[in-house]
Amino acid sequence: MEAFTLAAFRIDLATLVILPFYLFRRNRTPLSARDIWTLSYLGLFLVINQVFFTLGLAYTTSGHSAMILATGPIIVLLFARALRLEALTPGKYLAWPSPSLV
Repeated sequence: MEAFTLAAFRIDLATLVILPFYLFRRNRTPLSARDIWTLSYLGLFLVINQVFFTLGLAYTTSGHSAMILATGPIIVLLFARALRLEALTPGKYLAWPSPSLV
């Protein structure tokens, strides 16, 4: 299966699973035209991300890809700390060794 086809299938499946939760919620916030545009824009980048991720898997081992995915939250935390958006707490320090358990 091609990378784009796989990425589109994953996004379509996720949409079909999540959309009913929004549609059948009692007190849901209605979506404005701006919200729909923003979600479409973000969805496009999500598909692009999935395409490149799937293509990249062909050039690496499963172990390397698992480590890259597992260290993602740590990298995000470090960027957030560098931008002063997140504090480093003891609990967050304890979570750092978790990617090595993969």
